[in-house]
Amino acid sequence: MSLTETAASPAETTVPQIGHWIDGAHRASSSGRTAPVYNPATGAVRAEVALADQAEIDEAIASAERGYREWSGYSIAKRQGCCSRSASC
Repeated sequence: MSLTETAASPAETTVPQIGHWIDGAHRASSSGRTAPVYNPATGAVRAEVALADQAEIDEAIASAERGYREWSGYSIAKRQGCCSRSASC
């Protein structure tokens, strides 16, 4: 067996699903489509990432625009606090 070939253990037969993060929450994709996430050292599939459909893309963009409008109104001090988790944002 080479370095890139390893025996699959029962725990490795099911890979985790990575969904979307929209409006501060994890969401499963409604598209039903996924793509593999590979371990670059071994080539093994480590997870499946959800592929968004157009509605999910539009929702993520709208969420980002709302977040930008709020964030751009923060002072530099409040932004620093948000990044260091010392302030509520």
